[in-house]
Amino acid sequence: MTSRRSFLKTVLAASSLSVTKCFGLESTVGSGDLHFLTSLYKSWMNHYGQTPESYLASLGNEIKDPSFYKSKIKHDFLTDDVFEFDGVILSKTEAAGISTLLTL
Repeated sequence: MTSRRSFLKTVLAASSLSVTKCFGLESTVGSGDLHFLTSLYKSWMNHYGQTPESYLASLGNEIKDPSFYKSKIKHDFLTDDVFEFDGVILSKTEAAGISTLLTL
């Protein structure tokens, strides 16, 4: 099993890829990693009271632009809109993006 940090790095790198490229990650994700993503998804929903998909959809089509996505993550950190999961601090948008990889 990969370490949590290296898994998050893989997920963050994949979050900027198209959906078809992300399907290739399925074979590299172990059962422990799926449990990790499931826990992240459920924690995000419990914390914010909505699904990560609906939050990202509320941002509109601009979220598909990598520069907008990066600026939104930076803005989240500047406004202290962060999400702590298993000792890792992520922005709200970043955590939502990673959480949605579970539903691919």
